[in-house]
Amino acid sequence: MKNKKELTEQNARLELQIKTEEKEIMIEINDRERRMIAAIKKLNDEMELKVKETEANLTALNDEQLQTTTRLTILQNHQLTTELDYQSKQTEQLITKNT
Repeated sequence: MKNKKELTEQNARLELQIKTEEKEIMIEINDRERRMIAAIKKLNDEMELKVKETEANLTALNDEQLQTTTRLTILQNHQLTTELDYQSKQTEQLITKNT
């Protein structure tokens, strides 16, 4: 009888220990899942920040190139206007000379 009672008590303790360990394992799993979700969110935030920085850098570079192109176009227009003035004067001189 004593042996059976001891076995029953031991069985109850083991079942309680198993339940306790299962709870601890579930808590550990939940903690790891939370940490993983937090890590993924942090990575997403960092990546989003890098994408925004890259976009800003590309926009600034594009603006700079556009300003350079605009300046070059203005210079070319000025040169062409000067050349056109010169050619117009030459044409007027030729017309005057021919008449």
